Amino acid sequence: MAGVEAAFQISRLGVHVDLYEMRPETSTPAHTTALLGEMVCSNSLGSTELTSASGLLKEELKRIGSFFLALAESSRVPAGSSFSVDRIRLAEEITREIGSMDLIHVIHREITDPNDLEGVVIAASGPLTSDALAASLSRYTMRRNLFFFDATCPIVRSDSIDY
Repeated sequence: MAGVEAAFQISRLGVHVDLYEMRPETSTPAHTTALLGEMVCSNSLGSTELTSASGLLKEELKRIGSFFLALAESSRVPAGSSFSVDRIRLAEEITREIGSMDLIHVIHREITDPNDLEGVVIAASGPLTSDALAASLSRYTMRRNLFFFDATCPIVRSDSIDY
């Protein structure tokens, strides 16, 4: 979701964007489509309560004109105070909207090394990063391990950090 949001926001500023999506050429064990923005872990975006971190984040995104959040709202399904969506409908809407934007060029190809690309690169690959890209990012960042932090668990204890 971060990749399509970044592409949308950058293109709104009049900048051409090449958006790389590895699927369907390369898939993951969890994805079932080649659609952009396919949610795989859950259909819930967490609480909408402003007293929760995820609710506050959604309110902030709404106020700054989030592309993803607006489409998610139109794909919302009943779930109480949880912001749950029809995952396939949302991915279809994201794919259609991004595909209609003149300044965004979608390229279905796996990127295994961001250094092979020219210009400014935003790597927004999420928790299902391919092994090849993860290895490349580990070399680039000089980190042996990469970590994924979910916004539904925003509290990180200092004693859990490998300094």
